[in-house]
Amino acid sequence: MHRWHRLILAACVWSAVGSAATLNLVRNGSFEETDAAGWASGWAPWPETLAPGASVSIDENVAHTGRRSLRITHRDQSAYSRADQVVPVTPGRQVMISCWIRAADLEPVSPAGGVRLFIGRDGSGNPFRSLEPVQTRGSFPWTRCEIGPVAIGDQTRLAFLPYLHRTSGTVWYDDIEMVEVTPDMARRISQMRVRNLLLADLRLVEQSCREAGDATALAEVATAMTRLSETEDLPTAGLDRHRGPPFCPQHQEVHAILARALARRHPGRDLVVWRTDPFARQPHLALPPVSTDAGPIAVTALRRDTEQIALNLTNTTAAALPVRLALVGLDGAVEGVWREVIPVEVRDGILIDDALPRLPLVDGEAAAVVPPGMTRQIWLELRTGERTGRLDGALRLRWQNRTATMPLALHILDLAFPEPWPLNTFNYAHLSLRPLTCNRIAIAAADLARHHINAIMPEHGSQGVPGPAFAPDGTLQPDRMDWSAFDATLAYSGYARTILVALSLNRLKTMFAAGGDAPAFGSPAWEQRAVAWVQAVVAGLQSRGFRHDRVLWVPTDEPSGSGIDDALITGTMLRKADPGIRIYSNFYRAATPEEVLRLDPVIDVWAPHLDCLSDAYLPTCTARNRALWAYRVQGKDTPPASVRGAFWRLFETGVTGYSFWTYTDASPDPWDPYDTSQHDYHVVYDGDPTEMVPSKRWEAWREGVEDYALLWLLARSPAEPRGRP
Repeated sequence: MHRWHRLILAACVWSAVGSAATLNLVRNGSFEETDAAGWASGWAPWPETLAPGASVSIDENVAHTGRRSLRITHRDQSAYSRADQVVPVTPGRQVMISCWIRAADLEPVSPAGGVRLFIGRDGSGNPFRSLEPVQTRGSFPWTRCEIGPVAIGDQTRLAFLPYLHRTSGTVWYDDIEMVEVTPDMARRISQMRVRNLLLADLRLVEQSCREAGDATALAEVATAMTRLSETEDLPTAGLDRHRGPPFCPQHQEVHAILARALARRHPGRDLVVWRTDPFARQPHLALPPVSTDAGPIAVTALRRDTEQIALNLTNTTAAALPVRLALVGLDGAVEGVWREVIPVEVRDGILIDDALPRLPLVDGEAAAVVPPGMTRQIWLELRTGERTGRLDGALRLRWQNRTATMPLALHILDLAFPEPWPLNTFNYAHLSLRPLTCNRIAIAAADLARHHINAIMPEHGSQGVPGPAFAPDGTLQPDRMDWSAFDATLAYSGYARTILVALSLNRLKTMFAAGGDAPAFGSPAWEQRAVAWVQAVVAGLQSRGFRHDRVLWVPTDEPSGSGIDDALITGTMLRKADPGIRIYSNFYRAATPEEVLRLDPVIDVWAPHLDCLSDAYLPTCTARNRALWAYRVQGKDTPPASVRGAFWRLFETGVTGYSFWTYTDASPDPWDPYDTSQHDYHVVYDGDPTEMVPSKRWEAWREGVEDYALLWLLARSPAEPRGRP
């Protein structure tokens, strides 16, 4: 990021929230007030007994402001240390939450790191929001982290827990703040966010103009930067994120700089059409090649397949260009679906090419509009049927008084994907619970099936298998167990051939209380009741057609540390309940190879995170000729090419099941990066009543599953060449 971008952004942040610092709801967030022992008033260190080589203290020599800060140091990567404070809040209000973090020599076990200001709902460890720096490894100077405005909702208390977890090194926290948002502050924050969008795009324009060697345009960029830094009021209402940039007149002015540079670079060409890889990242402000490929487009597909062609349309003029597109020829044997790529904001004004809504049809042609200076990427999905052989057609583009035709040769092989699919897949869809899908379950379920999802992991509370029902004497009463929620999930999950029964350790520790008796987790009395319950659930699943070969039991999510002991207790209980049960466990680098080995005796199917498919873990995970699964946490900033490419690694490693987090998440609006702190996981969008609008990442997933299936077919046809399909 250029220095002027950083400076303007920092100034905007301080103008938005700095004036309200005196209203900080966090007591002693600057750690300046200390008691006689030198500890910060209002805070409590945790745990009471720290791990060897760990310390939680007040640093008298390092501070962001004032003289003191909170310092947490770990000698090794196994410790977990923090400071705690419960803060009263007023329900119904909105707040901004921020802090400053500095670090030295951080070495996390997990790539995600363990440096975070965690905010817990109800004054507890249940997640409400969290703040973490972009960098989580090595050393970095004081870095500001913030979220908001955040709606408090019905909360009356929030727990503030700055921590260091499973990471060696030292971290400092200072100036932890939570301030109520006033109308004036909300206006300033909205201004800041619009300014960030303009600054980020101005940087893209600068990069393109520098690459083109256009001194005139670079001078315009410098003038625009100065003007933008001095402009106090920017429009904030009516930003249509569904349509993408430009969002306001000032944004159009930024794009116009590039339009003029493009006109000088491509004289006499108002629209530059150029082909590209559909899964490559494509900035919406870019420099197209001077000469473009005019040869025919060749596509190879299978029967009942979907392939895609991507075209970039770059407008070099000062006015928006309407463009009509059509697929001609192919004897009507292929369905063509035209889509446009909409840039979506992920953070601090950064836009990525992600959403893929359908283009509207006008008189049988797809209608697109390319704003001045912008590159609009267009996708054409080719959906084949049973027809095979070579089909010749063309893509026709019409704009202004011009027409361009691009020849298309489609080769449809007399080959279909295997049934059933050789890879088990799921993605924590939880359709009835997520804001984006709860009212569109049938549409979402069809979308999951089209993208080759064939397993489900119902949420363990409101969607999963029923909890136990006991008589007063503690005897299990299976007939009283309520399967209605689980059956409702099955009713819309016809695509699923495998069910993962996710267990919650918190529920396992409390769900077997009966008649005033609550047996301790792991005790003989607990095990007796747990075994009876599991046997009743197994019977219920089998009566619904799900025998052991279609069910995996999940003792806990991502066990590590003390969670290994809990998972061992649960796994041992499951084995005792029914030796035929298959037990599944995922993990990431927070679990050491030694911990994985300790849990191994009770696990039938291991699912390492993608980056744990390594020599450190695989010997344990693949011992005893067991099935190997894997998973990945991937957000909007995960490149589509990486999503697709992962499937080649899965096949080469022998993985037969794969999942990712997640289909949709807790955010009600996937277009808005500011409506919640956990917004970056959606692979679909809203906006079309007939479908879940896909993303590039979601289409890359579908292609990746199909790549895996082709590799699987090739492996069973040794006479065939082993090239990339």
